[in-house]
Formats: sequence, C-alpha cells, structure tokens
Amino acid sequence: MQPSLAVLDEVHAARGRELYDTLSTACAKRSSGLLLMVTTAGNDSSGLGYEMSEFVSQLLNQEVEADTFFALVYGTDVKDEWDDPVAWRKANPSWGVSVDPVALEAECKTAKLMPGARNAFKIFHLSQWIANGADDTFLDFNAVRACYSKDLCEEEFADQPAVFGCDLASKLDLCSLVRVHTRKQDGGIHFYVFSTNWLPSKAVADSNVAALRTWAETKQLVVTPGATTSQDDIEEEIFQQWQKCKARDLNYDPSQATMMVTHLKNRTEAYDSFIEVTQFARNMTDGMNLLQEIVADGRLHTSSPVLLWCLSNLRAQHGGLHFVWPVRPKDRQLKIDSAVSLVMALKSIVACPLEESNQQESVYARRGIILLDDNYRWKCAYPSCEVTINRGEFCADHQGGSQ
Repeated sequence: MQPSLAVLDEVHAARGRELYDTLSTACAKRSSGLLLMVTTAGNDSSGLGYEMSEFVSQLLNQEVEADTFFALVYGTDVKDEWDDPVAWRKANPSWGVSVDPVALEAECKTAKLMPGARNAFKIFHLSQWIANGADDTFLDFNAVRACYSKDLCEEEFADQPAVFGCDLASKLDLCSLVRVHTRKQDGGIHFYVFSTNWLPSKAVADSNVAALRTWAETKQLVVTPGATTSQDDIEEEIFQQWQKCKARDLNYDPSQATMMVTHLKNRTEAYDSFIEVTQFARNMTDGMNLLQEIVADGRLHTSSPVLLWCLSNLRAQHGGLHFVWPVRPKDRQLKIDSAVSLVMALKSIVACPLEESNQQESVYARRGIILLDDNYRWKCAYPSCEVTINRGEFCADHQGGSQ
C-alpha cells in the first residue's frame, strides 16, 4: 500500500500506535504522500492523541524542529473558565458557521446541571485534555501540564539544600526517585523537582502506554534489561545525586528498601538522614495537601514528563480527621509511583521547610536544647559557642536554656 493521501480522524480515540504507524510509513513511500490527522482533545493522557498534541505544542513553540509537519491548534488558554462564552470562540474556528452559539450555550447549561456531562463539554467543545476520564483525579490536569518547565537546569541547583523521596518496585511499577529544591520567588516558595524513573524492558514492551517508548528513547525513562529492576543501579544514582547537593534527608517506603538503604547509610555516613515513610493516611496527608496547593498555585516546576504523567494519574482517598492519601487508578497501566515519591518528600518539607534547615543558627538552639558532643560532654547548641560543661549545667552566656 502506497497511498497519496490518508486521513486519520479522531486521533484521541486511537488505542496504541499500530494504525498511525502503518499509515505514516505507507505515505512516506511517496514523495508527495500526505497524512492528515484531525482530532479534538480526549480523555487518555497516555495515548497517541495526547502524545501528538504535546509534540505539536512543542513544534509551535519552536522547542523542536520538524519541517515535514504542519500543525494548527485551536483551544482555550489554561486560565480560561470553561463556562465563559468568550473562551468558547478560541476553540471553535467555525463559530457562527457550523458551530451554533445558541446550541453551545444550551449544552453548557446542561453541563452545569449535570457534572457527568462537564468533561465531554470540555473535551469536544473546548478541546481540553482530561486525564484518564477525570475519574476522581486528585489534581487538575491542565494545572499539572502548566508545571512543565522544559528549560529547568539541574546545574543551577548544585550544592543547594534538597530533600529526596523514593518509591521502589521490582517488576510492574516504576521505581522512582525525586529530588526537591525550594526557592523564594514572587512572594512565595516555589518547588523545583528533578525525577528519575526506572522500568524493566519487559514491562515497557508489555504496556499499552505509547508514551513509555517515547520517554525511553529520549532518556527520560531509564529502561533496565529483563523483567526486574536492579536496586544496585538505583542505589548508585541516589549516591551520585546525594554528592551533588546539600542533601538533608531521603524519605522512602521501607517495602523492598532495607538492603539498599543500609548500603546508602554506610556510603554517605548520614545515618539519621534516611526516614521511613510507611504509606498510611497519617503519614501522607501533609504531603498530599501541599502538593495540591503548589500545583494549583503554579509553584511546582519540573522538566520530567514521567512525573507529570504520574501526577495526572494520581487519585486520592479521604478518611476521617481530614486524612487524604494517594490511590492507584483502576487501570494498573497508569502509574503514580513518581507522584508518591514527591508526596513523601513534600511531607518532610512540611515538617521542616528547606529554607529553615539552611540557616546558620541551629533550630535546636532556637528552642534552647543542649546537644551532646562527640566525647559525650555537654555543650551549648549555639554554633559560635564551644564551651563544654558538666552534665545538667548551662553555659554562663546562655542561661535560661533547658536541658
């Protein structure tokens, strides 16, 4: 088959890449072959339609070059309200011709009264992508997309304070490591996240998530040979990143992590900096709440599409006493592991903000706590005071502290 023209309509509904790859390679056999693709947005952020949408956005923003592509996109802006008639015209070039404003207003009224119809209105009339049908997603999908910072430079954060989060797996799920830095900017604290993710080659081959292969080719996903992920590779990556910054702590799920963490404690000699975070509601609530806040405020920045995918897949379960914890989607192909790693790291930052841990004065000193030195003598906690004292006594210059 060597067609001169092939038309692929409603690309968002494609399951897998087989049809697209067949038509694309067939048209390429002719010098004048043309593949025309038409689609609205959809509800599958792991499918071909969304992958093509992201590529087209990069193309139009001059982030990539592809002289054989012509792209035209109509849609609303991130901050537009879905029920604003002014925004509707942006996404409908045939406004007033084949798109009846009166009919669209009627459908909007229905969507306001019937929440179940709202996503369809956003997808088909406003061309807004909705992650995985938006079935109880924890974060707004468009707000998650806005967190992408392509030009985020890791070298700018060298020797800066950081908190790590790590979620391990062996066969089917992602092994994920995140490193979080914070900076005060525009009157608020902004969070800069670098994410490394591993998945066995067998899991990539068996997955129907088309984006995994793209991320593997672009080195944004580390694919390990065989059916399992080697913890030795993850241990080495953590150790290398630990040396590049002022690592404060690493928060990890103890499941499957005992041996690796033991090795890291010995290699870094930071025995108290590795913190078990069992994934109970009490442990995850603070991190989940902070995550929701900084995504909504536009204060989360990352260059990792894998992390953004996991954030868009994230579900939440709520319990008594305002507890909230991460939950997997029903479809096990949709991963959340990188998002869970971030939640664990954010939990640590809620307990003690990074900017406080970087101050010269000890947080213990401000609370009047006396610390033991290496010879088990008591000394004043203030860094400038080296006076050693008897147990139970206080430095004369810092009377009023408490043991």
